[in-house]
Amino acid sequence: RLTVDMHRPVPLGRLMVATAVVREGKRLQIVVATIHDDGGREVARATALRFRLGEGPDDAVDPYRPPIVVPPFGPLRPSAARRDDGLNGFTAALEIRQGDESGEAGRGTSWYRATRPVVAGEETSPTVRLVWASDFTANSANYLDPARWSAINADLTITLGRAPVGEWTGVATRSWYAADGIGHARAELFDTDGFVGTCTASLLVDNVAAPYH
Repeated sequence: RLTVDMHRPVPLGRLMVATAVVREGKRLQIVVATIHDDGGREVARATALRFRLGEGPDDAVDPYRPPIVVPPFGPLRPSAARRDDGLNGFTAALEIRQGDESGEAGRGTSWYRATRPVVAGEETSPTVRLVWASDFTANSANYLDPARWSAINADLTITLGRAPVGEWTGVATRSWYAADGIGHARAELFDTDGFVGTCTASLLVDNVAAPYH
């Protein structure tokens, strides 16, 4: 399980990363990672709960409940309009495939693949790819009018039932927005082998236009 709390906007500049193992057990480990800006302020914190692999049962899913349906692996979606200031490194480094038959915008079901390394010179693992794509949990199913409403996620919590494989991550998400300005998004996560885990996000909803709308 990985929980990422985003306290402040992350600046485009030099960042400092620190990690620490805060619990080391026979079967589990807890790791904390922090990111600070060049002024020493913490801008984000991640807490990871890691399990040592062992033996498990043959039945991977509950036989008394219907199986979770894997979204179809559809055609590539056209590239979205790019910002012309060179600062859209996230959206400029991905491919998206349709994950529903209609292909309607806002349905919140798509497949994502990073086309550039997250860290230069480092091979991007399937787990890092999945965590990267899980950020789409927060707003890919946003049904609000972006000219009036913004919904910014302050965190992500990813829980995996097994290690992911491959380069593609399917995200099937749904969002809820309450009248008190609190929102919630929940997604089922897939790789090309099937269901792999879930992601949830806490959202701050404001009656202002979404950034870059």
